[in-house]
Amino acid sequence: MNPRHCPTCGAARPTWPLAGEIGLGVVYGVLAARHEWSLSMVLASTYAIVLAVALIADLRHHLIFNALTYPAIAGALVLAPIDPFPGPTDAALGGVAFGAALLFVYVAARLAYRRVVAFGLGDVKPGIFIGIVVGLARVPSAFLLTVGIGGVLAVGLALARRSTGGTMPYGPALVLAALWLLITEPR
Repeated sequence: MNPRHCPTCGAARPTWPLAGEIGLGVVYGVLAARHEWSLSMVLASTYAIVLAVALIADLRHHLIFNALTYPAIAGALVLAPIDPFPGPTDAALGGVAFGAALLFVYVAARLAYRRVVAFGLGDVKPGIFIGIVVGLARVPSAFLLTVGIGGVLAVGLALARRSTGGTMPYGPALVLAALWLLITEPR
């Protein structure tokens, strides 16, 4: 029996679950080293789980599901008063600001590319969650990091495909920017 194949149907098992588990383990290790054992570390780790699920869903399905984003937004707002950073007001304003910035990108993309969905509302809703998590003061950093990472990923994908045609999920850029801010910025 080959462990890389399903024992029932014989299909090859994908390698992405292992890569995702290793990646999330590394993120947890870095968060624990960065924040030590504190409420801030527990909340950052919880937010990292939501971001990891969003990343995997977007890579697999090119969708970030409302069943993830709506409860995540509500949960982050409920947890904001007990989170030492950013605080409830800063968190709510961060969610509105980052959501509005990504909504602007969505509307601009719809006007520029009428027949092709270049940026979806599924990318705006996780942006609201990320804005709540990072707070208003770090929304400009989150936006610039997201755009920069998205640009690098787009160029890499265009070079790998040897074409500028096609689409790319933008969730990975959002998630990587948010994880970077959770890890590097003091909470």
